[in-house]
Amino acid sequence: MTTTHEISGEQFDALAAGYGGAATVATLRGGQLSKRLHLLQALLNTLEPEPAEKSGFAEAFALLTEVQDRAPDVVAEALLHPFVGRWAGLAVKRARNDMDADIGYLRGLAVSAAIRAGVETAACVPAVDGWALLPSLGRARIAGPELAAGALPADLTAETADWQPVRTICVTAGGRELRVQLDDLDPYRHVLDDAVAGRLPADDVPRWTDTIAGAWHLLASDHPPDYVDELAAGLHTVVPLAASSDNHPRSSSTSQAHGAVSLSTRDDPIWTALLMVHEFQHVKLAALLDMVELYDPNHDGLYHAPWRRDPRPLGALLHGVYAHLGVVDFWRVHRTVAHEPTAAHFQFALWRELTTLAMLQLIESDALTALGRRFVCGAAATLESWQRESVPSAIATTARRAALDNSEAWRNDTGMTPVHGCSPI
Repeated sequence: MTTTHEISGEQFDALAAGYGGAATVATLRGGQLSKRLHLLQALLNTLEPEPAEKSGFAEAFALLTEVQDRAPDVVAEALLHPFVGRWAGLAVKRARNDMDADIGYLRGLAVSAAIRAGVETAACVPAVDGWALLPSLGRARIAGPELAAGALPADLTAETADWQPVRTICVTAGGRELRVQLDDLDPYRHVLDDAVAGRLPADDVPRWTDTIAGAWHLLASDHPPDYVDELAAGLHTVVPLAASSDNHPRSSSTSQAHGAVSLSTRDDPIWTALLMVHEFQHVKLAALLDMVELYDPNHDGLYHAPWRRDPRPLGALLHGVYAHLGVVDFWRVHRTVAHEPTAAHFQFALWRELTTLAMLQLIESDALTALGRRFVCGAAATLESWQRESVPSAIATTARRAALDNSEAWRNDTGMTPVHGCSPI
């Protein structure tokens, strides 16, 4: 089941410029599939001395292998379920330390794949706190210790007292479809944020659907097609976050859950669209970093990330610059279609300034690899092209003052001096 994937120079340069497209995202997903297959192999090697009956791993692996022989695409999609990344990494660590590797999760995943592929199985899924989880499908309430696949309801999309499906949101705009799971069940979704929401009430789902549909319509109508194609190809799961006390929009992503983002929604399609673009920039870069080395991992220098008050390591700064490249682009386009463009002009000008300040530090770092410098220079060229776009002078002045005030506050907090400049090149 193991395989390897590589990214082409053309795809690498497209990503560096801030975009990539659907085919490039497919390549990144292929890399993630390889990573997860290798983690499974590592887990198999670690558990191999154990009797198959004791670990439960052999049964799940055999079922996955059977489904792989009949429907390889189904197994690939099962292993690319975002939270398999977090589970697999933890399972390998726990197994090596003679701890519980949560093989029940893999058994549920294998049964889910078998159901999707139409493969009959006698495998059972263990229950935790009275629920048996089938990742990406749902969970069943049971009285005993295990759930038999044959005991599931015929319609796995319909909610009952004893079955909670993973809901799916499917929206279309501009001829492009976005299909994402609204996952409020998977136990490993907490890797995204400690404040993940619990099971959403049924009447909350239309609100989420409407907000994501509005965001998708905005992106498909007005923004570069690469963003839309990338999200359609690679955004698999949205994890709802519990509302914060100030109702401020929040989002997150992680390299351990490729294809997933967490969002809080204020019923605001504009902010939802922005957060989707921002987080998927992180998703792309994290997957690329699993395939190529862009900087010296042993470098311990700290840098000024203008959107934070604490000094950041180089990898975090690179992630921030790349994500905010998408933020700058979002406001760059949105100000041309906004009914009241003043706020959007300011957001564009401000984030262009802040991202430029961060970009200068990346360019000056001696810890980038040759590929890393190529990547940063590609991103800098995109940012440089936006320097020539006009903003009303009063707004531009206010944005630059805000950026410099931010740097001054950071200097006062840390005693460090950030790099200043007006051009990333």
